[in-house]
Amino acid sequence: MPTMSTRHPPGELVHPELVCGNLAAAFAFYSAVLDWGSTPGLVGPHLIATSDGIDCAGLAHTITRRHDVPTGWLPYLAADDVDHTCRTAVDHGGAVVQAPSDVGDAGRIAFVADPHGAVFGLWQAGPVPGRHRIAEPGTLCRAELITPDPYRTASFYAAVLGLRWHSFAHQGWPGVLQTSSPHLDLTVATQTATPPRDVAHWLIYFGVGDLNRALHTATEHGAARPPDPPRGDPLADARTGRTTLLYDPSGEPFGLMQPPPPQPGDHTAPRRDHVQR
Repeated sequence: MPTMSTRHPPGELVHPELVCGNLAAAFAFYSAVLDWGSTPGLVGPHLIATSDGIDCAGLAHTITRRHDVPTGWLPYLAADDVDHTCRTAVDHGGAVVQAPSDVGDAGRIAFVADPHGAVFGLWQAGPVPGRHRIAEPGTLCRAELITPDPYRTASFYAAVLGLRWHSFAHQGWPGVLQTSSPHLDLTVATQTATPPRDVAHWLIYFGVGDLNRALHTATEHGAARPPDPPRGDPLADARTGRTTLLYDPSGEPFGLMQPPPPQPGDHTAPRRDHVQR
């Protein structure tokens, strides 16, 4: 299990967070689908979701966020200096939707919208260590940016966070924003906004061991499947496995992903990343 004793490099995805109006209902749903545990959050009405005892996501009540921060899932991206990163974002066409603030002694956060309106969090790690798990069942497996202009968007994230653009044409994705993590890049899609969103936004996918079983559990607990999936439902891909889009009981979109089975001769251990933040 790789471990980092230093901060995440700028632009690396630290963790996903759900901003919602009912923490108890949201956690009940996602814990049923993804087998989560929980610990109390750092400040205000907030929960930390855990997978096998390791932090994997946050759930924050809307009263802890300004009204400009939308409900739903969004990613936190690492920054060495949140205040400086916010100024750089504004210089390159973005907007600060929640000004930098301290989260106790754990770190410093802010919320920024890119030039097309996709909101994401910034996380500047403080002295309090924490671990985070990705790319396993029950944890973050993909962060997908839905935007009408991927190339302008890529230049914004490159200037603000140093992310590198890698172009390729595959299943409607023009490319990825490459991070320093060997486990997770940020996928960029050019499709129209996922309802109920009417602007660019981030879409978070969580890993599952059995997609059919997870779909059954999700729908039993109030999730809805889109009537007209953007790329098929579920979408099968030899490289990434099977994915599907769902709406949780409050109407917020999220995705599920079942990784492809190991290929003959592939002895690679499951992808995982335990880091401090």
